[in-house]
Amino acid sequence: MLRKFFHPILIVVSFVVILSGCNETEREVNKSFDHTYEGIIQELSDTSYKGRLTGTKGNEQAQKYIEKHFERIGLEPYQGESFAIPYTHQFFDPDKQAYLIVIKTGTEERELIYGKDYLEQRVTESFDQTGTPVFVENNFSSVRGHVAIWNNGDSWNGLLNLNPMAIFIKKNDFTKHLPTGYHDIPVFQLSEEVYEWLNKNKNTVTEITIKIQMKEEQVQAHNIVGMLKGTPNQDHKDLIILSAHFDSLGWSGKEIYSGAVDNATGVSALIQLAANLKNHYSGHAMQPDVVFAAFNGEESGLQGSRAFVKQMDQHYDHIYAINMDCIGLQEGGDLLVIGDGAGESLMNQLQEYLTEHGVQAEVMPRGYSSDHLAFTESGIPAVTLGQSKVDMIHTTRDAPELVDHDYLHDIVTSVFNFVANSNHIELPVSSMETVVQVDEGFQEEIEAELNKMTLGDYQKYGNDKNSALLFKSEGEFDKIEEAEKMIKGLDIPETIQGYTFHRVTLSSNWSPNEADYSMIPYNKIHRIDSIDAADTSSLTFIYKDKSNVGFNLTLQREPIVYEHSDEVEGASEVETEEFHEDGKEYYLYKIDDLLMVGKELQVEGNTYYLQIYKGKVVTNQDNTSYVTIDWTKAQQDEALDFVQSLSLDTVIGGMGLK
Repeated sequence: MLRKFFHPILIVVSFVVILSGCNETEREVNKSFDHTYEGIIQELSDTSYKGRLTGTKGNEQAQKYIEKHFERIGLEPYQGESFAIPYTHQFFDPDKQAYLIVIKTGTEERELIYGKDYLEQRVTESFDQTGTPVFVENNFSSVRGHVAIWNNGDSWNGLLNLNPMAIFIKKNDFTKHLPTGYHDIPVFQLSEEVYEWLNKNKNTVTEITIKIQMKEEQVQAHNIVGMLKGTPNQDHKDLIILSAHFDSLGWSGKEIYSGAVDNATGVSALIQLAANLKNHYSGHAMQPDVVFAAFNGEESGLQGSRAFVKQMDQHYDHIYAINMDCIGLQEGGDLLVIGDGAGESLMNQLQEYLTEHGVQAEVMPRGYSSDHLAFTESGIPAVTLGQSKVDMIHTTRDAPELVDHDYLHDIVTSVFNFVANSNHIELPVSSMETVVQVDEGFQEEIEAELNKMTLGDYQKYGNDKNSALLFKSEGEFDKIEEAEKMIKGLDIPETIQGYTFHRVTLSSNWSPNEADYSMIPYNKIHRIDSIDAADTSSLTFIYKDKSNVGFNLTLQREPIVYEHSDEVEGASEVETEEFHEDGKEYYLYKIDDLLMVGKELQVEGNTYYLQIYKGKVVTNQDNTSYVTIDWTKAQQDEALDFVQSLSLDTVIGGMGLK
C-alpha cells in the first residue's frame, strides 16, 4: 500500500529569482531568463521558436533555454556532464511532407491551400486517389469507396468502419496532430469556408483528387534532465521525478502552434520547482534524490519520456513521478490527477493532499495521454497533473494570455510541499526491478518475432547477454479444425442461420510457466498441445453469406464496457442503453448513428457477454478481416429481430465452453 509519507507541515514558497549583473552584450540574453511564470511562458511561446517541434532549430533553441535555467539554478546533470540526454527520434519535417487536394466542378478546378483550407488529421504513407464526394447526413452506408464529408469534426471515428476512400471533417478551428503512424484511410480537417463551398457546389463537384507522400527521418533529439541529490550520508535509494514536456507542434503553412498552455505552463512550473527545491535542499536535510526532466517528443507519441525510462539508473529501490501538462488555464475546469495501474495509489494520495491544502483536485484513472504513461508502462508509480477543459490546445488559440498565473502558482506551491515532505518513500512497487533495459534495435526484433507467432506459441529469444521470453495468448483462425485443435473442448458451428463460418479470433488467459523456458534452446518457437476451453477469455466470430454480407459476434467472460478515450483521434462516444423486449434484456451500443446490440447469457451456470453487429465483411491485403457496422439507430427493430433469429442460447450452449 502507498502510505502517507508526508509530515504535517506546510512550507510557504517564496520563489527564487536568480540575479546577476550584466553588461550591454548580455542584456538580451538575460532578459530571457526571467524565472517568473509569465516570463518563461512568454519566452517559450515566442514565434521565434516556431512551435518547438522536436527535430527543429526552434526545439533546439528551447533546449538551450531550459539548460541555462537548470545551470543558473545549480542543478547537477542527471547523467554525464550535460543536461541534454540524447535519444533517436522519429521526425516528420513539416516542410518535407507533400499534400495535395484538388476539387473539380463542372466549371472550375480548385486546389486547396494547406494550413489555411485544410489540415491533416491522420495520414497514409503514400496516397494518390481520385474519388467522388458524399455528404454524410443520414445515409451512412453510402460512403463506401467515396470521399466522406462530415460536418461533425469531433465524432468521425465510426465512419472508418464504412470503408470510405477518405474522410473530410469540418472544423471551425484546426486541431494539429503530429504523425505517429500510418493508416489505410486518410482524414483531413476542412475549414468552415471550404466545407460551405463544397456543400453549395455538391451537385456540380465531379471529383476530388488527394495525394499524400510522407517523409520520415530518424534524428537525434534530447531530453533536458537535471537533479538534486539527497542528503550526502544516505544511500540514495529513493527517487522523485518531476517532469513536463517542452516540445510543441511546430507549424502548418503560415500558422505557428506556440503551445503556451500545452506545455510552456508545465515547463514554467518545473523550473520554479527546481529553483525552490534547490533553495529548500540547501537548508533542510532531504533524503530523496529529485530529478527534473524536461521531456521532448511528447506530442509525437511520448518518444522522449519512453527513451528516458529505458536510460534510467537502476539502483533506486523506490520511485514515483509527477508530470505536469496543461496547468494554470483560466476557466480550464478542475485540476485532474491522472494515473492508472502502477500510478493509482499515488494518484489518490496526491489528490487528497492537494485538496487538503487548498487546491481542489479530482482523480482521473484513465483517458489522458501524457508522459506519466511512459513510467506506468514499466511499473513505476506516476501521475500527470492536467485540467479538464483544455479544448483550445493543439490550436493557434493556445496563447500566453490564457494562463492564470496565480492559479498556476497555487498548484506549484502544493506540489512543492508534497515533494518537500517526502522524506521517506514507500510505494507498492519497487519499480526499477520491473524495468527491462532493451535497446531499440532489439525491441524491433522482438516485435517482428511476435508477429510470426500465434496462440500457444512461446520461445526464448536472443542470447545469453540479451534475451526475452515471448509467448502469444491470442490467435486468429480461418479453419474450424485448427481452432478446435488449439482450444480443447471447443465446438464451433460451421453455419449459423444460413451464414457460413469465416474467421475466429481467440484470446486466452494462458501463459507459460518459467519452467517451460528453462530447458529450451534460444530462438526456436515451441507450441503447447492445447488450451482448455475454460481458459478462453474472449472469442470473436465472423460469419458471412455468399455476397460477403455477414455479422460479427463477440463473446467474452467480462462485461463489455465502452469508455471514451482522448488518446484515440476522433474517437466517438459510445452510448450504452438498456432495452427490454418480451421479457428479455438487451444492450444497445450507439456510435453516432450506428448501432450494435449486446446481450448477457446464462449457460450452464456461466455468464457470457455478447456483442453483435451486421455489415459487409472486408478482408485486407494482410488477410485480416473485419465487419463494417451497417446497422443504424433507425434499424433497431430489424437488429433485434436478427439477434433473436440467431438462437444464441442454443449456439453458445453447444460450443463446449465451461
